[in-house]
Amino acid sequence: MSKKTISLIANLLIIGNLAIGQKATISGCLKLDSTWVKKVYISLVSDFNQMYTASQKLMVAEAKIDSNGFFKAIFPAAENESLYRLHIIKNGDPISTLIIGSREENHIFFISRQSDLLELTLSGRDRVLSQQDISGGSKSNKELNYFLTALKSDEIQRESLKDLLIDIADSVTSPVVGLLAMHSTF
Repeated sequence: MSKKTISLIANLLIIGNLAIGQKATISGCLKLDSTWVKKVYISLVSDFNQMYTASQKLMVAEAKIDSNGFFKAIFPAAENESLYRLHIIKNGDPISTLIIGSREENHIFFISRQSDLLELTLSGRDRVLSQQDISGGSKSNKELNYFLTALKSDEIQRESLKDLLIDIADSVTSPVVGLLAMHSTF
């Protein structure tokens, strides 16, 4: 299956299901210092090639973070699983700013479908946000976390990474994670 075919299938699954208009919720607590804007932004990732693209038109919700660090964002969700990104920004940065690959990485990915309740819990890591901090929803978020952790591993050689991604695609129960793993093998 070609990369283009996988992207087309994923886009049809995601976009075709959004017409239903149901909601999902993500809530949690973020302890941010004064350099961060006290808001979270939720974006639908409808194309795997744009996982690290942020713009106002991709955002489906935003929520304020209160003085204690708590937030609750309600966003439109599809009947079937879809991939989303939660991100925060620093004061003075445009809403579309993503910080990639540092302790101040400002985004996480999660999978949700309508009526899901997801939670962001701080695990005491030395990062602002960590992919492992997302919980709830379905088993798919655990599979997504495993997949994204494997992608970032410095210990895996390129060829063995490809084999690992194929194994992940074959073994996961989440169609989104399976398609994302196959997409990443290219």
